[in-house]
Amino acid sequence: MVVIIDRPFLDAMSPMDTVGNVSSYDMVWVVIVYDVLLEQFGETGGESVAFTTL
Repeated sequence: MVVIIDRPFLDAMSPMDTVGNVSSYDMVWVVIVYDVLLEQFGETGGESVAFTTL
């Protein structure tokens, strides 16, 4: 499962335990950054990706 969230949402969550082996993950968290200039052009910037278990 892939979840796309923004930085303020991630900051409000408890810390996540990431997995070291990519084949062991259940969820992929993609953190995006909304910037005023990027929003004007309909684009967002990727900030980070975390692989976690449930």
